[in-house]
Amino acid sequence: MLLGSISLIVEYLKKSKNLFLDHFDIPEQVELSNIMTIDPSTRKNLEINTSLEGEKNLSLLGVVDKTCSLMGSRLLKRRLNAPSTQIDQILKWQRRTAEFHNNFQITEQVRALISKFPDTERSLSRLIRLGPNPRDLFLLKIGMNLFFELKEILIHLEENSINQGNLLEDNLIKVLKELDLAIKEDPPLTIKEGGFIKESFSDELNEFKLIERTAYSDLLELQKKYSQKTGIKSLKLKYNNVLGYFFETPISYKDKLLEDKEFFHRQTTANTVRIKSISLDHIEKTTFSARNSALELEIKILEALHQKVIEISKDIILLSRKIASLDVCSTLGFIAEMHNWCRPLIDNSKDFIIKDGRHSVVEKTIFKKSLNAFVPNDCSLTTNEHLWLITGPNMAGKSTFLRQNAHIIILAQIGSYVPAKQAKIGIASKLFSRIGASDNISKGQSTFMVEMLETSNIVKNADDKSFIILDEIGRGTSTFDGLAIAWAIIEKVLRSNKSRTLFATHYHELTEIEKNNSKVRNVSCEIKEWNDEIIYSYKVVEGKSKGSLGIKVAELAGFPSDVIVEAKALLGKLQSKGADQEDIHLKEEDFEKERLIRVNNELEKIDLDSITPLEALNILQKLKSKN
Repeated sequence: MLLGSISLIVEYLKKSKNLFLDHFDIPEQVELSNIMTIDPSTRKNLEINTSLEGEKNLSLLGVVDKTCSLMGSRLLKRRLNAPSTQIDQILKWQRRTAEFHNNFQITEQVRALISKFPDTERSLSRLIRLGPNPRDLFLLKIGMNLFFELKEILIHLEENSINQGNLLEDNLIKVLKELDLAIKEDPPLTIKEGGFIKESFSDELNEFKLIERTAYSDLLELQKKYSQKTGIKSLKLKYNNVLGYFFETPISYKDKLLEDKEFFHRQTTANTVRIKSISLDHIEKTTFSARNSALELEIKILEALHQKVIEISKDIILLSRKIASLDVCSTLGFIAEMHNWCRPLIDNSKDFIIKDGRHSVVEKTIFKKSLNAFVPNDCSLTTNEHLWLITGPNMAGKSTFLRQNAHIIILAQIGSYVPAKQAKIGIASKLFSRIGASDNISKGQSTFMVEMLETSNIVKNADDKSFIILDEIGRGTSTFDGLAIAWAIIEKVLRSNKSRTLFATHYHELTEIEKNNSKVRNVSCEIKEWNDEIIYSYKVVEGKSKGSLGIKVAELAGFPSDVIVEAKALLGKLQSKGADQEDIHLKEEDFEKERLIRVNNELEKIDLDSITPLEALNILQKLKSKN
């Protein structure tokens, strides 16, 4: 069925696009089990290719894509979106990356040469689809020359050798020599005007070019002769596509020139007259004949060179792939050295053990803004303890922690080093995430429906080789509905999926699951309070969070003081035992009680022995305005 469909596509391309496909390899069937499954929602949530705002610079690809060629950039993006699940392939890529990481001087030399490497894949594609083109042949010549330069630099490396075998390299060298001899430096984009083949390549071409140059010299001599003969110093030799070569002079000399039978009129403009002569016609014919003959010969030589390149197209494709792979591995080695990433231990276990892991995108942003250093965190998921339940207030770093660990597993499975001090990673066959809230209005789906659809896909398809990150599941509905759904999902993951899972939540009731299931560990994003302010340490620590501190965050965001007072009073009612949550009414004494608590807290901070009368008045004014 699949081969039949491909055959139909090939036939269509041949007939409708006049495309020759002889140089293509037989389609290769790729087993989906050989690459990590990442669904579109996960790809978007993890900001693999672009940030949620659509910026590449603030994505994982934006951090690692420091490639030096377009071919390398395309390959890196493909690998990042389809990490391998085959340990042999991953370790091979990793060894190549490590070799560049450990030989930084060679890495810099290689990257400098690759930065000059043209896009030989696209050049070859244009030559096959559109026919002979001097600029693309010139680019292939540059690419082949750089390939052999790179081969010499890499001769002492084991993992990154780019030898293509004697036969293939002989084919490349043979064609390269002809291109070197034939194609001019920086040739024109089209063949219309000629001038793309070196005259030294062909004696016949050299002869035509000599005739053309001699004829043009004769034209200049003729101009000089006529200027002296007529006494018209402003007589100029010009050329256009309609008249060819002609002489141009101010219109006031028209009658004087036409008195001489050798000249004949061709065109009059507003201010000038254009004339030709018998001698000019004769020299012009000689010039055009030589020029046309030279152009025909150049095109013939170009077509012969084009055919020779097409004959070794598979060798050039192989060369391009080697350079692209070299670019990716040298880039990953370069990044690992520059950002102090570590080489992960990869195996087929179900471990995910990270020491001092970091979020590469956030760390890059912090560094650019010259802020405090990124706070690293550990993560340890194993067969015996494969679900971490993460609690903590808003802005404490839960989502960052989730994403950084998903990024680490992606990087590890493309053969890269990872942003951590140490890492041991069992290969994941599938990666799932549910982060953030978004409506799909065009499909009539609410935020909660989108959340449920994505989560449903996860619990249906995840297995014990999967890696899952879930953030705030159930928050799009009522408290008890959301809590029940989140609790049931955790139980399902523990009972059936058995996936390595990071689950961030504000439902503190879920932390009770740890008491009855040893495969769950409660951790929280640590915060500290000082002088009535929240201090985020961004550190993930053992145990459950003390609370969400949502009202405190609202206060820091500048909420009006009366709203804060009412929110705290309501919170006290809701948290009191036996409160009927369907019939809560705040009385004035509730507000007054909350105000008194706030005033008392402020007064306790005052040092009466050191305060001045002016400071006391300022404090009173502050208390009056806030309460």
